[in-house]
Amino acid sequence: MERSRRPASNAGILKTPRRGPHVKRWDGKNRTCADWDGLRRDSELFFQNGDILVHLYAKGNSRRGPTFRVPFETLQKFNCGPLFSICFAQLLPELQGSSPTGSGRPQDKYELYIPAPDHVPRDDAFSWHITTRNFFALVYRKPLVGTTMGKALVTLHDRMRMFRAKRANNHNDLLVYLEEMGYLNFAHHPDYALAVLYYAEQYQIFGLWADAFVHCVAMNDGLYLSPEFAAISPTT
Repeated sequence: MERSRRPASNAGILKTPRRGPHVKRWDGKNRTCADWDGLRRDSELFFQNGDILVHLYAKGNSRRGPTFRVPFETLQKFNCGPLFSICFAQLLPELQGSSPTGSGRPQDKYELYIPAPDHVPRDDAFSWHITTRNFFALVYRKPLVGTTMGKALVTLHDRMRMFRAKRANNHNDLLVYLEEMGYLNFAHHPDYALAVLYYAEQYQIFGLWADAFVHCVAMNDGLYLSPEFAAISPTT
C-alpha cells in the first residue's frame, strides 16, 4: 500500500456530543440489542494481527490512540482502494522485533486517518464516525451499531459507495452481510423488518421492500412500539 498523496485535514477531531445520542448494538445472530459506547476504542475491531491503525480524526489533531486495528488484506479484497485516496495514510517506522508470523522480519504497519468533514457540526460528526465504524463492521463481519438500524443501513450504503471501487456491487454485498448477520430474519422481529423496509424504500429495491413489507403487515399490531417505526413513510 502506497502512502496517500492527499494532505491531512486541519480539522475533523473525534467530536463526541456533550450528551450523546443513545447508540445501540444489534446482534442479529443472537437476536439481542444492547447499549454501545465503543467509539474511542472498539474491541470488536481491534485485531491482534491488524496492520492498519485507524484513527477517527485528522493527523496531528489528537494524541488519542487508534479506534480500530484491522488487517489490510481484508480491506484490499473488499475493493476499498478509494478509502486510501480519500483519507490520509502513512507507513509507520519499522518496529523492532519479529513479526507475528515468526518470519524474523518486522511487520509493516500503517496509520489511516478518517476524520469527519470539517464543516459538519458536532452531532453530525458523531454520526459520521458511527457510519465509519459500521463500514469496518461490514468488512470484518461484526454487528451494526447506531441510533436506528434503518438509518444506519442507508448511511452505510452511502459510505460503501464512497470508500469502495466503482466496480463493487454494494447492494449485493450489503445484502450478503445482512443475511450472514441475521438481520434478514424478520419473523417476530419488527425492528429488523422496519429497518430493512426503510432502507429498501430509500434505495427503491422492490423485492427487498416487498419481503419486509409482508412481514411488517403480519406484525402490524406491535409495529408502533419499535424505534424504527417513526422513520417509515406515511404512504407506506
